[in-house]
Amino acid sequence: MIWAVLLGCAAVPVSIALTIRSSRNWRESKSTTKLFRPIGAALLPFIILAYGGAALIGYAVWCERVRHVDPGIGDGWAVPVANNYSFWMIDVPEHGSLGKEDDSSAAVVSEVVELAEVGDRIIGRSTSKGLFILNTRSGELHAFLESDAVKKEISALPTLESANDFYIHRRWELLDLVAVTLIGSLGLALILLGYRFFIRPPLVA
Repeated sequence: MIWAVLLGCAAVPVSIALTIRSSRNWRESKSTTKLFRPIGAALLPFIILAYGGAALIGYAVWCERVRHVDPGIGDGWAVPVANNYSFWMIDVPEHGSLGKEDDSSAAVVSEVVELAEVGDRIIGRSTSKGLFILNTRSGELHAFLESDAVKKEISALPTLESANDFYIHRRWELLDLVAVTLIGSLGLALILLGYRFFIRPPLVA
């Protein structure tokens, strides 16, 4: 909300400047629409802000409902793992928690600093439990004191990623690039059309 207010305040001087520019450009024109050009120029910054807000909300809903990840802003980050489990971090990217996506109870494992996903199992290291294996299909959690014990459960111990690296590698995909490109392209088209119809001087025949 605060960002909307700040951006709205910043748009006011831009709106005034565009109105003056449009009025000067169309002052000598004999077109019957010249009175509406400055009005369109004045509204253009606010139209762009409204589009940006709607696009951000749409992207956030898509991230949450379809991809089950965070929208990329704020102080909370989350990515899905196998069998409707999720890995999330709050405030700091150094450690996170594992738990069910649709479960409001406490995390199954918290303070996870390193982890890897191998099929239905999450192998990781937590400052509270040490090394652990979480079977996301059965929900069973096994904690170990040393890596040799883990190797008895898994033939080849995977390379564990830091909590932040694990998140980043699963959060940003090609679909995000496509979405950002589409949103940016439509925004640029809106700006160019606004300039074309409301600000640019009339063409001299």
